[in-house]
Amino acid sequence: MNVKVMTYNILYGGVQRESLLLQVIKSANPDVLILQEVAEHKTIHDFSSELGMNLFIAEGGFSQHGIALLSRFPIVNPKSIHPFPPISRTLLSAAVEVSPKSQLQIYGVHLIPHPQFLLELWRAWEVQTILKQVVANNKDFYLIAGGLNAVAPGDNFSTHTMPRLLKLMLWTQGGLVFRWAINRLIVFGFTDCYRLLHPDEDGFTLPPPSPTIRLDYIFVNAGLKERLVNCNVITSPSVVNQASDHYPIMAEFLL
Repeated sequence: MNVKVMTYNILYGGVQRESLLLQVIKSANPDVLILQEVAEHKTIHDFSSELGMNLFIAEGGFSQHGIALLSRFPIVNPKSIHPFPPISRTLLSAAVEVSPKSQLQIYGVHLIPHPQFLLELWRAWEVQTILKQVVANNKDFYLIAGGLNAVAPGDNFSTHTMPRLLKLMLWTQGGLVFRWAINRLIVFGFTDCYRLLHPDEDGFTLPPPSPTIRLDYIFVNAGLKERLVNCNVITSPSVVNQASDHYPIMAEFLL
């Protein structure tokens, strides 16, 4: 069975863009969907009904924004984890029961943003806390997906569309972008699905329609890496350019 997993930052709860977001989601047709910046729960419940998917919403911790999991499969043992510090928003933890003998463990994440080096240290701290949850679950198949708000080792990016505040942050640290958070995932043994299949493409995810940086990822453990079939940034239909300030990313697995 092929299972498609999509992660999507819907920007401030998707307010007044609900129909656009639904068009994007329906076109991609994921089996499992992880949404960041969830605000109004009614919107996500409406999405769940419209898409015919099961739903769990992880409440925000320090932030008002939560993370939602929608799934065509049963959702098992869902949790919202947000010890502060270091989890600045929340960590969604749940399994989806792909079959009676196969579960996929999902961690939906939305790490603290901005390129300043102290905030990158904070992100690395968040990642370390998430990895402790991974060790505790010890499943055959698990993934970490969402907005990591970090640049991966070796990735390109452009600053020409960055807000002035972010450019100032980079200027104060000599233009350097530190990459400790994602490196911790890689050292732990996780694989970046997009980079594995597209080693020479940027894969930028924001901002549409001319993205300049990749901050959205799907990482998988060794067992799930062997089941990876495809992974792409979703850039169609055209309404995706107005639906959010991020492009979604989707990976497909043979389970």
